[in-house]
Amino acid sequence: MDAESLMNTYYPRPKECISSLLVQGITILGGAPKIGKSWLVLDLAVHIANGAPMWGMNTNQGTVLYLALEDTYPRLQERLGHITDEPPDNLYLATAVGKLEGSMWEQIENFLSDHPDTALIIIDTFQIIRNGATDISYANDYQEVRDMKSFADRHGISIL
Repeated sequence: MDAESLMNTYYPRPKECISSLLVQGITILGGAPKIGKSWLVLDLAVHIANGAPMWGMNTNQGTVLYLALEDTYPRLQERLGHITDEPPDNLYLATAVGKLEGSMWEQIENFLSDHPDTALIIIDTFQIIRNGATDISYANDYQEVRDMKSFADRHGISIL
């Protein structure tokens, strides 16, 4: 595409879950074990599902699917009870899903079909959905993340 055509083409802005912080596509949250990443993303999920501001930033309300793949429902119930007294009816939690090369995308497609207003899918943790290949190269990591970003962009959602 020539530069003039590029400048004259309208491209919609990516959707934002949290203004200027969490946008359409893929975001990777990393940190040391047991520092509160799962607590953070559950709180974030509640804010987005409710459309409530977080850290002084606006959120765009939408359905949230939280794949809490290292948790149990009793543990999620306890955590959610510490975060809110009124859990949003558009926050969905699951403790199991298929792999990237397995049934995961079909399962998520089915969820999106049932919940077209989905704004965010949280995958906690990435390692659990990975293909388990012996190839642990940067190129393999990059391709898996790139496939996830492509999926997010096609559906206009954020994946964390």
